[in-house]
Amino acid sequence: MKIFVFAVLILLNYIPLQSQWVRVTNGITNQTISSLATDGINLFAATGGAGVFISTNFGANWTAVNNGLPSLFPASLLINGYYILAGIEGGYIYKSTNNGANWVASGNGITSIGVQALVVNSGNYIFAGTYSGGIFRSSSNGSSWLAINNGLTDLHIQALAARGNIVFAATDGAGVFKSTDNGASWISVSNGLTNEYVEALAVTPTYIFAGTFGSGIFVSSDNGANWNEANSGLTYGDVLSFAVSGNNVFAGIEVGGVCVTTNNGSNWQTVNDGLNDPFIYSFAVAGPYLFAGSYDSSVWRRPISEMLGVRNISTDIPGNYSLSQNYPNPFNPSTNIKFSLPKKIFVNLMVYNSLGQIVERLVNSELAAGECKVDWNAANYCSGVYFYELQAGDFFETRKMVLIK
Repeated sequence: MKIFVFAVLILLNYIPLQSQWVRVTNGITNQTISSLATDGINLFAATGGAGVFISTNFGANWTAVNNGLPSLFPASLLINGYYILAGIEGGYIYKSTNNGANWVASGNGITSIGVQALVVNSGNYIFAGTYSGGIFRSSSNGSSWLAINNGLTDLHIQALAARGNIVFAATDGAGVFKSTDNGASWISVSNGLTNEYVEALAVTPTYIFAGTFGSGIFVSSDNGANWNEANSGLTYGDVLSFAVSGNNVFAGIEVGGVCVTTNNGSNWQTVNDGLNDPFIYSFAVAGPYLFAGSYDSSVWRRPISEMLGVRNISTDIPGNYSLSQNYPNPFNPSTNIKFSLPKKIFVNLMVYNSLGQIVERLVNSELAAGECKVDWNAANYCSGVYFYELQAGDFFETRKMVLIK
């Protein structure tokens, strides 16, 4: 018996933690994922030929939910409260109020086929972006729609995003437009965009990100009035999709896979370990995971925390919070920082310069209990004294480190 237990322990020690992308496709019969959406419990995937699938266990298993859908080519999904909308490629919109078990037509008033983008703003207005007919709006949970194209100079809508009551629209040649009156009027907000073929949009509490065809990513900190290129670390220029988790932004790059920024676009890091398909069309954040929908290999899943440079190095639950001294210290240019969490909690780990200015936000997400380690590469910073601070609930601790080049 002792030999058996010892052998089991050895095997357990060699079972790899989920430290890379894992393909989760059981039950999906089409490998092209055009859109992903989640209500926090259920995860939905729109495919390029087999309709819509649902997973209730974070992608472990999928079931087709297509009853009532006239087309198996949905291009966009939106979950808003108790109902789901599916925009159809080459068609209109369908709605389900029972997690996709049944669908009914919900496109009354939409006069242009090909609903490529869906979003809802804080006023509970729903916006639908179409392939050639511009934008339509519904104030009746999708029962009826009204064309709202005043001010738009390009009716080919690639993506939509909302922050509060402000709605942003990405076009296929005229840059980005913004509406602050629920779509009654639109104004161009493309100053600084050197490429106006915009394919993807993302909003954080402070910034807006625009992904272009050929010129990478641009970022705005003033609601789109001005844009700056934000391509440090990107190796390819065609950006197809975004996902946001806290202040962290993930980008799906054609040919380039998945990249992440933890500092509002100042630099991007590729996080493709285990990912065999570099064409990422869509994302969804559910539980502790990021899900990526690919062109030719269905759905992939990976824990968000590990892509932010955080690794759980022990499953033992510590008795209290602690922040260790970085090692090595002094360092050049990389060092690692360990900290302990007695429970699952939202964590901030920030690096400050000697003036008290934040230079890096190493962690900005919810982490599981345990001992964690994060690396900091200071290759882009000057020699000097820096401080790092851990914030977890009511716990705060700061330590000093020295960079010598």
